[in-house]
Amino acid sequence: MEERPANTSLLARTAGLLCEEAGRLPRAALYYEEALGAAAEREPLLLLALAEVHRRSGQVARAHACLDEAEALARGSADVDAPKMIAQLREALARDAC
Repeated sequence: MEERPANTSLLARTAGLLCEEAGRLPRAALYYEEALGAAAEREPLLLLALAEVHRRSGQVARAHACLDEAEALARGSADVDAPKMIAQLREALARDAC
């Protein structure tokens, strides 16, 4: 397997954000997935970004899977923003379902 630079996760996350802002959601999802794969550990906020891209792309099941993992990780984290963001995204998914 090819060795990645130490900042691969950050670069992929940034590329994902730029693609998301440009409306290139499938490409954003690929970059966010690459960032998750290159990260030292799974991050709730990165999973939330991926969940939002899946929600906006109409991939509800994948969005819920990312949210479930983010929520599990957030329980063991000191990050106070992640639970609020998870709740907001769950609400958005519920509104979309109506």
